[in-house]
Amino acid sequence: MKLTMGQTIRRLRHEKNLTQEELAERLNLTAQAISKWENDAGMPDISQIVPLASVLEVSCDLLLGYNSSLPNDEVDSILNSAQSLLSGGLDDRLAAYDLIRGGLNKYPCSPKLLMRCCELGLSLSLPENPDYANERAEEIGRDVTRMAKRIIACSSDVNDQLRARQILILLYSSSGQYDLAYNEAEHFPCRADFTYLSALADIAAREGDYEREAAYRCTDIDYILQQLENETALLGKAYYNLARYRDAIAVYKSFLNLTGAIFCDSYRPPYHDFDSGDLYLLLAEAYLATGDHENAVMSVCASLEYWLELLGDIDNVSRTDRIISPLVSKSELEMSFSRSMVKRRLNAKLVYPGLEAIMVDPLIGELRRRVERIDG
Repeated sequence: MKLTMGQTIRRLRHEKNLTQEELAERLNLTAQAISKWENDAGMPDISQIVPLASVLEVSCDLLLGYNSSLPNDEVDSILNSAQSLLSGGLDDRLAAYDLIRGGLNKYPCSPKLLMRCCELGLSLSLPENPDYANERAEEIGRDVTRMAKRIIACSSDVNDQLRARQILILLYSSSGQYDLAYNEAEHFPCRADFTYLSALADIAAREGDYEREAAYRCTDIDYILQQLENETALLGKAYYNLARYRDAIAVYKSFLNLTGAIFCDSYRPPYHDFDSGDLYLLLAEAYLATGDHENAVMSVCASLEYWLELLGDIDNVSRTDRIISPLVSKSELEMSFSRSMVKRRLNAKLVYPGLEAIMVDPLIGELRRRVERIDG
């Protein structure tokens, strides 16, 4: 027997373990309104369908009675198909974006599709990215802006909301809409210690579960070190753009010395090679700006040697194989490196823009030959 919309809303609310009051609060409505819906004494306004479906984590189709099951399997199938295209060139990445975008036509409230489409669309619409979509970039940027606003308005996941705001900041800043970017930035917490993991650690400590507390705190420190790397790289770039090259060098070296001390008897995680760039290559760039070719070459070699030594003779390396420190020993972050991934990453470093003059150095040439011998 087909359920009414009210019965469907009640069933989904119970599955999410929400009271009528809690659902009403998330939708900025009254509990009486929810009660009317569930008793089929009233229907949600059309403007409330998308937020309601998002809170209940189902498609709008399901609420309207067009589907009899949750779309999770089909959503996963769409994402898997798109993922298989991402190893190709720009045309394949555009095809992946279009595939996910098409999925959103059917499941406009799917958090997975919205977030993945935003992330991929962002990489295609920012001019500084290697995947910049040229003729389609402006169109994709507008599309991603709309999707990010939908996530902010409808998602009950704070992480998704903050990431959507971050995406808007990048898009607004890239297009010169700085007032809008600053407005989005005001929604972020001003303290870095307000984290999900630190809260879980506090709870575990009060429960006396110190194993879980240690795992939460190690994972939190892992993330903090990644964030510190990101801020270090961006600070160094700021000094570089101000022509304060020696300050940039000091910033990069300080972080590398810090992680060297933390992971003194093991390979350090590749914090130096994160979203904002490879600190060793940024360091080489700063050395080159001061005319110090020797240290620039040594910095490039350090970047290449890190990955070559970490990979060694095995097919895959996980962070737990060689990366040891009491500060992150219980971290639950997953990180693994395949030979093919390492080879792609190393080849990209060998053509790093701005360092062409030193890439012909014999020391780098020897490492280039080692990279060529990597299988995969």
